[in-house]
Amino acid sequence: MEKRNKIYLFVGIYFALLGLAYLVHMFRTESYVGLFWSCNIAPILFSIGFLTENMRLIKGTINYIFLPNLVFMICTIIYFTTSISLVRIDIAFDTIPNGIMGVWIHLLSANVALFYTRKIKPDKHSLIYAATIFLIIFIFTLILAPESQNVNFLQSTKPILGFDIPFFTILWPLFVFFVLIIPTYLSQIALAKKKSSLFRLPQRDKIFKE
Repeated sequence: MEKRNKIYLFVGIYFALLGLAYLVHMFRTESYVGLFWSCNIAPILFSIGFLTENMRLIKGTINYIFLPNLVFMICTIIYFTTSISLVRIDIAFDTIPNGIMGVWIHLLSANVALFYTRKIKPDKHSLIYAATIFLIIFIFTLILAPESQNVNFLQSTKPILGFDIPFFTILWPLFVFFVLIIPTYLSQIALAKKKSSLFRLPQRDKIFKE
């Protein structure tokens, strides 16, 4: 087994354990709505990506998840240093187990995935993966998640901006794609530019080859 394959295997197992830990936590606390939050689904997607060496899935998930994770950690630092709760971050720390799980997922998901793939440039098809992921989450959140929970801030921007944007639910996919995904995609390219050429696609990604 090649060195990279071994590393990806271990990283994939790590994410599988993280995903399992979250599911156990979810069932123990009966906070089932948490499964609809994008960041909580990320460890499962990363686990599949690393275990199958599907680089497009890994990069696509990073494209979508990295900035929300970063915002969570910044807001967490502000909350614990100033007691100011931005984007209602205090809710994530209403209990110690919730706080531990929240920090673990947001600090050591996208960051870990990016670290182990930092030398690999995402190709444009990772954008397709990212768009597919957030559209599936968008649809399931609209259909199944309680509107009052404002999961993924789909119903209201007030916790983020302090005011509501009219018709934001309709605009949400455009917001996610152009504000979250595209900047992270370009940042990943810049990060890898000096150290690697575009990754060689494995056979399992052949369906997206031009």
